[in-house]
Amino acid sequence: MRVVNVAVLRVLLALVLAGAGALLGAAVHWWVVQPSDAELVATARTVGLPGFAGQDQPQVTGAWAPSSARGVVHWDTTSPTPLSPAGTAVVAALEEQGWTVTESGRTWDVVATRPGRVLTVHLRTAPDGGTHASVSLERGPTTASLRALVVGGAATGGVVAAALAAAHARRRHLPGPPGRSGTITGWT
Repeated sequence: MRVVNVAVLRVLLALVLAGAGALLGAAVHWWVVQPSDAELVATARTVGLPGFAGQDQPQVTGAWAPSSARGVVHWDTTSPTPLSPAGTAVVAALEEQGWTVTESGRTWDVVATRPGRVLTVHLRTAPDGGTHASVSLERGPTTASLRALVVGGAATGGVVAAALAAAHARRRHLPGPPGRSGTITGWT
């Protein structure tokens, strides 16, 4: 019965440490790997759309505490330039600013990426014949993905638990001082 208790405790320790490692991996992804709201706003302020005059300042929208949903940065702007030339100028400007344009076309929804960031510019004809742009900037794929960090954290927690169990097993069977038993009592 005692051997079963030790085995059960070791499995529980492994599960607890693996769970803690997975949570730590998720926290690292959330707070370290992904850009923060402030970093997204700072990036948004560097985006230049030629010929567009701002109606809004970039602001974080869609974040609702205490949910795990992260917000996006959004702003609206207009240009007196007609849709097609404005769209072409936006694509060229984004590429000059270091964005990789992954999508643009007849609908003039322009999607551009940078590491960890996705910029979407929805261009539409404005009532005055100019162009309206609704711009959003959100977190994109990162080099260290959430899945990789969670799995890595869980594996690390499991390895730590196995190392602790092995150290405990070795310590229990060390010879003691003369006249004493070699078994250490306590956590079993």
